[in-house]
Parts: sequence; C-alpha cells; structure tokens
Amino acid sequence: MVDYNDRAGDLRQSERPRVNLEQVSDLANSRRALLARDLGFVGALLESDADAAALLLDGLVQRIGAEWFLAQRLPAPRYERMLAALERQAQPFAWRLRLALRAPDPRARYLHARECLRAVRGEGDTAPRAQ
Repeated sequence: MVDYNDRAGDLRQSERPRVNLEQVSDLANSRRALLARDLGFVGALLESDADAAALLLDGLVQRIGAEWFLAQRLPAPRYERMLAALERQAQPFAWRLRLALRAPDPRARYLHARECLRAVRGEGDTAPRAQ
C-alpha cells in the first residue's frame, strides 16, 4: 500500500522547477491558440446551430477576458467581477467584451469576441493597455 503522506513530504522537499520567460511566452501563445481554435469552431457552428454557438460563446468570452488580465501580468478576477475590473483598467476592451456577451444576435457576439481576441493578441484597435 502506498503511503501518500510520505510521498507528499518528498515532493515538498524537492526543489521547484524553474520556469524561464520563454516558457511563459509559449504558454501564453498556447492559450491564445486554443482560444482561436475554439472561436473558429464557434464560427463554423453558427451556420448549423446558432443557439449552440451562443452557448459556447459565453464561456469563450469569459476566457478571452481572463486572457486580457494574463497579458497584463495580472491575476484574472472572478468572472462576476471581470467586467467591473476591465471598466477600471481598459474601457474600450471592456465595452467590446460586454458586446460579445450581450449582443442579441449570435453572429454579432461572435464578431465582437473575435475582435476581443485580436486585441488580446495585440492585433486590434482595443489592444490590451492598462491605464
């Protein structure tokens, strides 16, 4: 039988692996690539099932908002506080993210989410800039 308490003590005593900035950058690029992939899936789904696409957009837009904070090297707040925190720090981005969450048409929500992701990647008009 394995004694997990002994193994946990061994792990605590071991040295934490060091992470360099290049690895952190790779993680950010990987997260953003996954967001782009998921957004592409939502775009394709819009044609066949707009309701399912709208449901997927809810979670995706929250992840894009969290990624804005990570791009600023800030911890992302809880989802229910995210828009208020964005309003204080980046009003244009918060405005677009709000449209991605609340626009009545799923296609409009998709387009706003796409622009938010472009901004997080530094490609859009509302690129992430803390004030």
